[in-house]
Amino acid sequence: MESLSPISEDDRVVCRSDLAGIHPLENAEMVIKILEHRPSRFKFSSSEALQNFTRATNVRIRLLGTRTLQGHLMHLNDRTDPTVTRRVREQIIWKSLAKYFYSIKEILMGGRCVCNGHAGTCDILDPRRPRTLLCRCSILSSTDTRLEEKEK
Repeated sequence: MESLSPISEDDRVVCRSDLAGIHPLENAEMVIKILEHRPSRFKFSSSEALQNFTRATNVRIRLLGTRTLQGHLMHLNDRTDPTVTRRVREQIIWKSLAKYFYSIKEILMGGRCVCNGHAGTCDILDPRRPRTLLCRCSILSSTDTRLEEKEK
């Protein structure tokens, strides 16, 4: 469940569990918009707190509980049946435990280079990882013709 109180500060962390449903099981997509409902969402460039908050360096995804493929409907009545051998009983327990899972196929995080109005580029660091970019802001000084690069 999402927090009921409105977001009053741009850098307030909100923990959500409204996206924790099991359906659909495959090809599901969860979109999380961190600017949504923030006080300065329409004045991003003038809010230092919001800019710092969205400068993600460590993102935590906390998986709160395992899910099952109808595993919660299975019951182990064989535990009390003396005719079931220990080996068979252990196999039944193992099979029921194997139905619990976490599943994340892919995590994508969008971003942008913010160069304060100056020309800038986002360079690919490694061709094998084309989604990993390095922001380079080019600043041309009015008194100097040198091109300086600032890594963000």
